[in-house]
Amino acid sequence: MKKKLNRKVLNFSKDKAWMNNTIILTKHTLVWLNQLSKKYNKKIKRLDQIPNEELKEIASRNFNALWLIGIWERSTASKRIKELTGNFDCVSSAYSIYDYKISKDLGGRKALLDLSKRAKKFGIKLASDFIPNHTGITSDWLFKHPDYFIQTISKPFNNYSFTGKNLSSNKNYEIKIEDGYYSRKDAAVVFRFKEKKTGKIRYIYHGNDGTNMPWNDTAQLDLTKAKVRRALINQIKKIGRLFPIVRIDAAMMLTKYHFTRLWYPKTFESSSVPSRYIATLEEKDFNKKFPNEFWKDLTDEIKKSRKDLFLFAETYWMTEWYFIKELGMNRVYNSAFMIMLLQEKNEDYHQMIKNILNENPEILKRFVNYLSNPDEEPVVNKFGKGDKYIGINVMMLTLPGLPLFAHGQIEGFYEKYGMEYDRPHDNEIIDEEFLNRHNYEIFPLMKIRKLFSGVKNFEYFSSILKNGKFERNVFAYTNKYGRNKALVIYNNKLDKTNFTLKDSYPKINKDGTFMFTSIAKALDMKNSKKYFYIYEDFKTKLQYIISGFDAHKYGLSFKLKGYEYKLCLKFTEVIDKKGNYKKLYSKFNGNGVQAIANFLDK
Repeated sequence: MKKKLNRKVLNFSKDKAWMNNTIILTKHTLVWLNQLSKKYNKKIKRLDQIPNEELKEIASRNFNALWLIGIWERSTASKRIKELTGNFDCVSSAYSIYDYKISKDLGGRKALLDLSKRAKKFGIKLASDFIPNHTGITSDWLFKHPDYFIQTISKPFNNYSFTGKNLSSNKNYEIKIEDGYYSRKDAAVVFRFKEKKTGKIRYIYHGNDGTNMPWNDTAQLDLTKAKVRRALINQIKKIGRLFPIVRIDAAMMLTKYHFTRLWYPKTFESSSVPSRYIATLEEKDFNKKFPNEFWKDLTDEIKKSRKDLFLFAETYWMTEWYFIKELGMNRVYNSAFMIMLLQEKNEDYHQMIKNILNENPEILKRFVNYLSNPDEEPVVNKFGKGDKYIGINVMMLTLPGLPLFAHGQIEGFYEKYGMEYDRPHDNEIIDEEFLNRHNYEIFPLMKIRKLFSGVKNFEYFSSILKNGKFERNVFAYTNKYGRNKALVIYNNKLDKTNFTLKDSYPKINKDGTFMFTSIAKALDMKNSKKYFYIYEDFKTKLQYIISGFDAHKYGLSFKLKGYEYKLCLKFTEVIDKKGNYKKLYSKFNGNGVQAIANFLDK
């Protein structure tokens, strides 16, 4: 059934095939190397020392991308600040960058190239971070280009004092953070930067998102300056020569709206960054300084020079769709997947998917879906290790979008690794029973990711209860790749349910029309009493038989326990020439058996 929808259909640039089927495993590099040292009973401190056996194991689990956190040279001042505030068991933060060079402690560029070459043999691509909002409080850019940063020539508050330790790693400069950090009396927003040769003093702002404490081991870049935007674009292009996948930290903070809101508020508007009322700008003046969206300029240039560079962005504050539709980002964080499914706001997530299908199904493909990320609590602390965790993982792997697995997720680890960790603080051991459940139910799904990653054949279904009402807790959808078809259903609630799938929600087509699809049509079933369809349940390996005629007339009915999923695969069409399949259909009455062929008359 088609209907004309008067709405513009957005055009998206086509991704490479490998981008659509990427599944990322996250690793806090220093923590991981420490864990590998214990696992292989030898010192593993450099990237080129990571054993091939480990890469082989990652590949055997069907991960094809590895996000390495904390590989760049870090600001030494970050560690010193932590020590001065009482934290002696630390290293510098992974997001307090001195320079975008592979850390010497990790073996430098040579060690990375060795790892990259070996990982490629196992079908694994490497990913790294890019932190465009700020650098470390000591950084190569700060010493060479201090004018790149947001600053004032006088203290923003008269009570600020800077009598502490000099944190500079460069003898020509002095860097001191405000005394309130040490006494815990003030969350100071600036540090003092002094050129020893001239005596010139600048007060440079710490990185800040306006929602919490300033990041006192960072320096805030000023994107109103064209040379800063150009330097950032050049930097990410250099990173792209080493890494085919780049994760962009806090990307939403560099949009024009949020950058002006934080750093250059309009007259009579307040900023969530203290003292920034001193830098008010009218919109027309701000636009002269910052005429285009930085990310649009970046992605346009990347498309021209490095079409295969894959960017995925950390985005919040309701900017996800903007990054996808307007700014050309390959993939963006989809925090709604984690939050809504965890809190069982199932109707809200249904509505979100329906809105996307009415807008442009391609948007679904642009999401990074995850149960945890490096800033969140570990997965098992939120979702546990039971059926709910497994069911939502199945959704993550069978919906279009990029699945992202957190460090320690599949092992069942509870510890959250800080960005200043060089090793785990807890002596955790792998939960073998939990890992084995991944071996049986999760990793095999990743092997057939192509079946689920596309949106062309993706259909999303309403689940109807016997009373005719919508079953808000069940997610149901189909997809196809080649001759292979799949039906996925999951009940994200503890209560059991009994429902029927008949018609899909409308999905917009490229010509501006939208279409409803029956469950029978989505699974390519013929409307005939002579045609039956056999499928295999992914989890139980039992086979089921369906009547094509009944599927068209009545739909397909299912019963699910709380947090139960059902994944129907390996659909086979059979013609009932002798009436044997009709008998079996009546005999089994919706129940599964080991092998339907064993019940056929010989």
